[in-house]
Amino acid sequence: MAWTYNVTTLESSIKDQIRLRIGDTVEADPMIQDEEILYCITDNNSDIARTSLACVRIIITRLTSTPDYTLGPYSESNSNRLKALIALKEDFIKQVSGCDAPMMHSPTTSPIFSYDMMSKICCDRPDGEEII
Repeated sequence: MAWTYNVTTLESSIKDQIRLRIGDTVEADPMIQDEEILYCITDNNSDIARTSLACVRIIITRLTSTPDYTLGPYSESNSNRLKALIALKEDFIKQVSGCDAPMMHSPTTSPIFSYDMMSKICCDRPDGEEII
């Protein structure tokens, strides 16, 4: 499996955009492989926000399965990284859910109600008699 990141291709490479958004830009400490990102891109129809969310969830799952440990004077803990990734995940969830709000989509039917529809002018009958 491969890990690549190229700052010069950010404009054209969705994979590199995802790496930048999730903070996986250090080759010495890779969090997710290229093939996994490419699968998530395909699975989410090239939607960058949804793909970023999917990738962060994968990384969080991996970190939670790695225990903290101490060996003599050396100790290793993923808790700070995990907290940061969970905050990032919550941010991505807000971005994704904001895009799916019903008001974002154009209505498919004509409106039933209109502004000031209950005023006297609005409620004239077709025969000319006013309804009060």
